[in-house]
Formats: sequence, C-alpha cells, structure tokens
Amino acid sequence: MKDGLRDKVELATKFGITASEDGKFGFRGDPEYVRIACEASLKRLGVTCIDLYYQHRIDTTLPIEITVWLLAFNLFQYVLNVTHREPTRDS
Repeated sequence: MKDGLRDKVELATKFGITASEDGKFGFRGDPEYVRIACEASLKRLGVTCIDLYYQHRIDTTLPIEITVWLLAFNLFQYVLNVTHREPTRDS
C-alpha cells in the first residue's frame, strides 16, 4: 500500500475457498495451502504483514486444531502486526 496508507488501516483478508479449473469450489485448511495462500495474499496486497487473517470456510476434512496451530505458530510473523498501537477516542 502506497503513500503511508498501510499505517492508517487495519488490513484483513481470508483464506479457505479454492476453485478448480472446472469451476468447482472447495474448502482447504491444510498447512500447505494456508501457507501458500498467506504468502500469495502478502504478495498480491504488496505488504509484509496482515493484521487479521481468517478462515473463510472451515475445511471439515481435518481437525480445526491443525489450521489454528499453523496460524498460531508458523504464520505468526506474517499475520500479526506486532507493533503496539494505543487506542484513541476515535478508535
């Protein structure tokens, strides 16, 4: 994001819905997909950090703990903006 806009917004994006070449949709929350989707979002958005990264649809083929563990431990450096921001009257 250009012209200092990134410092003025909370950036949220989601993952979890996939589309195949034949147009069918599916849901994925496996570690490989989540990591690839996160890196693609960072590149597409032109940022180094996402403030809120969430799962759009739950992948029912694996336990949710697997996806949450990945977000909590492996993607921490991408997903969480670790800078401290003081709340203001307007926030």
